Amino acid sequence: MRHILDTELPLLFVSTPVADPAARRGCGGLTAGRCPGRTERPSPARNARPPTLRAQKGAFAMRARLLSQVQFDEALAQQQLRVAFVGMSNCGKSFRSTQLADALGFQLRSVDAEIEKHLDTELQALGHQGIGGIAKWMGFPYERHFREREARYLQLEEQLTGGASLPSAANFALDTTGSVVYLSESCRRQLSTAYLVVHLEATDEMLGEMIERYFQSPKPVIWGPLFSLQPEDEGDGQRALRRCYPDLLRWRRQRYRELADVNLAARVSLAPDIDPRAFMEHVRALLPTGGAPATGR
Repeated sequence: MRHILDTELPLLFVSTPVADPAARRGCGGLTAGRCPGRTERPSPARNARPPTLRAQKGAFAMRARLLSQVQFDEALAQQQLRVAFVGMSNCGKSFRSTQLADALGFQLRSVDAEIEKHLDTELQALGHQGIGGIAKWMGFPYERHFREREARYLQLEEQLTGGASLPSAANFALDTTGSVVYLSESCRRQLSTAYLVVHLEATDEMLGEMIERYFQSPKPVIWGPLFSLQPEDEGDGQRALRRCYPDLLRWRRQRYRELADVNLAARVSLAPDIDPRAFMEHVRALLPTGGAPATGR
C-alpha cells in the first residue's frame, strides 16, 4: 500500500484494505437501494510504484488505493471528488460525464471534444467535422498517412489528458478517449494519482456489436502494434482489420481493467432508468467500507 502526505482534505485518500469480503457489503450514501457486486483488480506493477503527489491550485491531488465509501462521501460533499471514466466507445463515458455535469454540478472535460477543437482548422480544410471527421482524417492502419496522424492524435491526447486543470472547489468528471491506455506511463500515473478511475466495462456480447458498428461507422482508432497484414489477408486491408479488431478490443478491455480503480458493468452506465445519483451510488458501492486515511507503512 502507498501512503501519502495528508492536508486538510486530500482530493483522494489512501484507505486501509478490508480483509473480510463480507465487510465490504455495506451500502448507503447518495441513495438507498441494492448494492451491486464488487470487483477487484490485481495490479502488482502499480502497487510497486512509489508515492506520487501533485499540486493543483493549492490543494493536493492524491491517489486512492482504494478510496473508501466514507472518503468518497466526504470528497463529494466538499466538492473535491475527481472521477475519470475509461472504457470502450459507446459504454457510457460521455453520457454519464454529461449527466454528472448537468444534474450534479460537476465540472466536465471531454478529451475527445478538446482534440476535435485542436484539429478543427485542418479538418475543415479537408471538409471533415466531428468524431466522424477525425476518423476520416486518421484513416485506417494500412494507409500511408495513418502512423503519422496516429502519433499526432496521441500527442494531443497526452497533452489534453495530463494537462487537464482541476478546479480547487468543484467536483470534476474527466471523459477520456478509448485510447487512454496508449498514453505514456507518466501520464497514466498522473491520471491514477489525481482521479478515482472508473472503468465502464463492455461484455463479450457488446464487443461483438462494436466490431460490426466499427465497420458500419468508423471512429478514430489507435492501433499501435496490434494491426498487421498477414499472407492470408492477400493484401486486403479490410480483411486484416476484421481479423485484428477483435484482438484489439480484448487487449484494450484488459488494459482498462488494469488502469481502473473499479470496474462497473456498462449495462449499468447505459441503463436509462438509472439516474445520476443512483449511478454514483453504484460506483460508491464498489469501494471498500471504512475511512480513516493510513498514516504509515
